[in-house]
Amino acid sequence: MAERTREEERQERRQRIDARALRDSDRGRRRQQQMILRVAIPIGIGALVLAVILFFAVKEAVAPLPGEAMANEGSTHVEVGTPINYNDYPPSSGTHYPTWAPWRYSDTEVQSGFWVHNLEHGGIVILYKCPASCDQLQRQLRDLATNLPKARATPGPKIVIAPDDRIDSTLVVLAWSRRLRLDQYDEGQLRGFYQRLVESATAPEPNAS
Repeated sequence: MAERTREEERQERRQRIDARALRDSDRGRRRQQQMILRVAIPIGIGALVLAVILFFAVKEAVAPLPGEAMANEGSTHVEVGTPINYNDYPPSSGTHYPTWAPWRYSDTEVQSGFWVHNLEHGGIVILYKCPASCDQLQRQLRDLATNLPKARATPGPKIVIAPDDRIDSTLVVLAWSRRLRLDQYDEGQLRGFYQRLVESATAPEPNAS
């Protein structure tokens, strides 16, 4: 009887040891799973964010450029004041002066010989037609000029905005060899044109200031 009791005690001890080992093993697996989750979840979120960024980057890269393609009329420099005739007006390339217009909104007309040089440097030009009072349009364009993203080569937006009575639509937006006509103010299209084409590689000197 005593022998059987000792054997039972040994079995109970083994069972307790096995149960403790099983609990320790379960705790170890849970800790390991928690560690894997702590690493895997941030990696998964990061991969998802990267995939979304790449999706939109590729989508933008393959999307057609805004506006219409224009013939490249060259980039010859002539002295300031020299009369310049363009094949098409307003020009998106061509002969121009060696000095460019300041990057800003203007209430007064800027000669094309100056702002074509801005286009050569990868800038964007917005011309607007204001036959009578157009305070709202001017205010919208003035705000746009200060709120566009800055360019790489300039401390602010690489934009010239000026009135021009020679254009045949309310607005004409220009980049080097690219043109978009608008019959009314459309901030989405104006911003889209700027963001896609500012400092574009199609310009002869896109990174010049």
